[in-house]
Amino acid sequence: MARYKTKTVGGVEKFIHRIVMEEHLGRKLLTKEHVHHIDGNPENNNVNNLIVCSPQEHKIIHAKQDMRRDGFDPETHAYCSMCKTYHTKDKFPKSKSRWNGVHNLCKPCVSQYKKDKGYNVNKFDERAKLLQQIRRAKKKGVCV
Repeated sequence: MARYKTKTVGGVEKFIHRIVMEEHLGRKLLTKEHVHHIDGNPENNNVNNLIVCSPQEHKIIHAKQDMRRDGFDPETHAYCSMCKTYHTKDKFPKSKSRWNGVHNLCKPCVSQYKKDKGYNVNKFDERAKLLQQIRRAKKKGVCV
């Protein structure tokens, strides 16, 4: 992989693609702003080949480019970080998961993750189940 070209400006070494984008925008780039090479060639620092984006956007752009490079369509497929494979999007949970770090896992891997972590295993003991039934019955007005 080719490395990014640098230039020393005022005693500080800077990436040329950032210098080019700063000159184009007429302002200094914030440290949290990333500059992306559209064609993927780090040596092509033409301003028409560069875009400024947030770190999150940059990560998404590269993920979609990697997916296309591997022969999959980002509109119909997603990558599971646990089994390290691409699946169609219907194999992933539809809603945002409340489980930290599980939003990028396919359904079988989410189940395995929860099982490994001990979630939903013997969630209630028998006494807790009985107390829950009593609470529900009181709520319905069946018992006092």
